[in-house]
Amino acid sequence: MKHLDVLQIIICPPQRTGENSVTGPEKRMKNMLSYWKNFGINMKVAYPRHGRFSEFFDKNTSRFNYKIFPSWNIRNAFEISRVIRKSKCSIVHVQGPAILDFWVSIICRLWRLKSVITRPVLLEDQSHYNKTTRIIYNLIDRSLT
Repeated sequence: MKHLDVLQIIICPPQRTGENSVTGPEKRMKNMLSYWKNFGINMKVAYPRHGRFSEFFDKNTSRFNYKIFPSWNIRNAFEISRVIRKSKCSIVHVQGPAILDFWVSIICRLWRLKSVITRPVLLEDQSHYNKTTRIIYNLIDRSLT
């Protein structure tokens, strides 16, 4: 069976003393990692070193350390590019936040890689963004991601 290398880019809560929370994508990847192997999919993970499941991912798959910078910081593009190049994947999957979806979409288009964006909530429904930000993200979402 031919294996397909997929890079899953996962965010985690910022590193804070005493905080022990996890995001939905972290939990799903931890729970589903062995499942993908049954279908010939070799899941690789881009996940920050300070994440709660970094040791689990280190033991069970290829984990690539990365750092996400605040919002529109151009360093995100370089950091994500570095991880994608190092992973040697053929597909990149990401589950937000919107800025991460944005950078992955641009980078994958430039490198002619396939990308999959999974988002359970539309950006235009994100009530914590102000109206102008929702309009901008909605335009980007409909034209790029």
